[in-house]
Amino acid sequence: VPFLVRSTLRLSLEDPNTPLMSGLMGAAFLLGQFFASPVYGPLSDRRGRRPVLLSCMAVSTAFLLAFGLAESYWFAMACRFLQGLSA
Repeated sequence: VPFLVRSTLRLSLEDPNTPLMSGLMGAAFLLGQFFASPVYGPLSDRRGRRPVLLSCMAVSTAFLLAFGLAESYWFAMACRFLQGLSA
């Protein structure tokens, strides 16, 4: 992720915020997973594991593509968080 933040969002190696911004980007995904995990267990018990897994994979793929096309840091951060929610 650090190379992505630097190249896409035009941050230099000398910028002291680059490591922080890269770490927050990775943490956004994990935070999304933290909030979504308690929801998907009961949901998969009610609806079945296969439909929940397939829908989560489709949504996660969509947010991964949006993340790859992001041109601003905050949009990329939102995509990572939403991808974590669907993972």
